[in-house]
Amino acid sequence: MRRHLAAIVSGLLLVCGVAHAAEGGAWSDKLKLGGDFRYRLETISDDSKTDADGDTYTQMRHRIRTRLYLDAAVSDALSFRLSLATGGTTDPVSTNQTLDGDFANKGVAIDMAYADVHPASLKGLSILLGKMKTPFVAPGKSELLWDGDLTPEGLALRFSSPVGSAKLFANAGYLWVDEIKDDSDVMLMGGQAGLSAKLGTLDLTAGLGYFTYTEVELYNIMQVMAQIGTKLGTMPASLFVDFASNGEADDDNTGMVFGMGLGKKKAPGSWDLMAYYQSLEANAVNPAFCGSDFGGGGTDASGVVVSAGLQVMKDADLGLTYFLNKRGIGEGGAETDYGRMQLDFAFKF
Repeated sequence: MRRHLAAIVSGLLLVCGVAHAAEGGAWSDKLKLGGDFRYRLETISDDSKTDADGDTYTQMRHRIRTRLYLDAAVSDALSFRLSLATGGTTDPVSTNQTLDGDFANKGVAIDMAYADVHPASLKGLSILLGKMKTPFVAPGKSELLWDGDLTPEGLALRFSSPVGSAKLFANAGYLWVDEIKDDSDVMLMGGQAGLSAKLGTLDLTAGLGYFTYTEVELYNIMQVMAQIGTKLGTMPASLFVDFASNGEADDDNTGMVFGMGLGKKKAPGSWDLMAYYQSLEANAVNPAFCGSDFGGGGTDASGVVVSAGLQVMKDADLGLTYFLNKRGIGEGGAETDYGRMQLDFAFKF
């Protein structure tokens, strides 16, 4: 598989006429291969779905996720990433594959394929072209606006520069949501700007964002975010907040998350904890792209999430996450309970 991936990327670069940029050294010296695998046991209890007797049924499923990465250092100013992942092509916010279907083969698709142009003459600037990681900052890995598995497509700019003892950052995206042959394309356009600074023992990050869509007059989203990192003794700790407000909607138009993290998995026996509260009203953000686990995915949910992780061997972790949420939180809505438990075994290679 690794040889096949290397051949694919080498061929792409040669066809594009950039192979000459990789001067001095074989292609094998320019390529880096890696990936990850996760096995998940998941249970879901959703009071909005009941059996014939009116009782809530608890769903149990086993899921896998695996991703293979190939990074190519084409030159000092140009790199390329190709990523293949499970999950198929129908869900933009999940690379999970449920184990079912009478042992049928599972789908693998292109998860990422993008160029990163970072010329030395424009220090701190990266220009991303293709299908990429979400180019926007998410405090505490918040999924209020963007699911962690989302890989948007188009053009993005990322910039950072020192300002005294602080660092200024700015990110922008011009992203294709839907190309329409006989009409105008649907585009996601947006950007963020902020500052990171160290004040004594505190690492502070704060910023603002704005996101809108063409041909979809539903969303003009303002974002306010902040994160504080410090240490409790020798243990890293953080607090974070993410807030979104959609100016195009008259009601049910806000979302927010605030939480904390403690510890860091960095060696066998090390651990981390995270807990947060989130409220995401029905019209706050695009439900197709926000977190797919909280409240069953989409918007119109609130509640808490608690997770714990333990590194059990080098580069291999156990994780446990529990969602205790409410669905249908809007005015006049019929609130129902939603619970989700995930037990994960994951490793990188």
